[in-house]
Amino acid sequence: VLGLGALTKSMGDAGVTVAKLSDIPITTGNSYSASAALWATADAVRRMGFIEMAKGKRLKGKTMVIGATGAVGSVCSKLLATAFEEIYMVDTHDAILLALRESILHEFKDVHVAISTRADKYLPDMDVIVTATSMPVKKMMDIGQVKPGCVITDVNRPLNFTLKDVKKRPDVLIIASGEITLPG
Repeated sequence: VLGLGALTKSMGDAGVTVAKLSDIPITTGNSYSASAALWATADAVRRMGFIEMAKGKRLKGKTMVIGATGAVGSVCSKLLATAFEEIYMVDTHDAILLALRESILHEFKDVHVAISTRADKYLPDMDVIVTATSMPVKKMMDIGQVKPGCVITDVNRPLNFTLKDVKKRPDVLIIASGEITLPG
């Protein structure tokens, strides 16, 4: 199986043509990308110990997904809603954000879901941020506004954050997601 991952947009038709011409199965890899990004995020949050964790309970923290209505962002939003008490979803697509919010609230009754077209509105309060947008995140968020100890997972290829950005905020963990080593 070949997963196209972040390359589906550059394929023009989400890899449909590649799949038709290939002798092996092709997948977008979006769910796998979202899952891998969140596994890395969960591991970092556990190791850092900044968020209160109790077995069988949601994390007492706030998380934000920038690019929440995209293929990877919507999966991340739904998965994070299972783990956090509060999730903030940011995107430029108002109607799709509303529909995603309603879907999450219908499935998970005990989670607070806020939506916005602007990340800066809630940014200083976030414990975890996932960037999953093709729009340059620097236009949507100022890394200087992020609180110390925040874990940011950048799911994009190319990455939204540069080494220069990372050096500006040594008190913030930025995970460059997207590369996965398979067993064997």
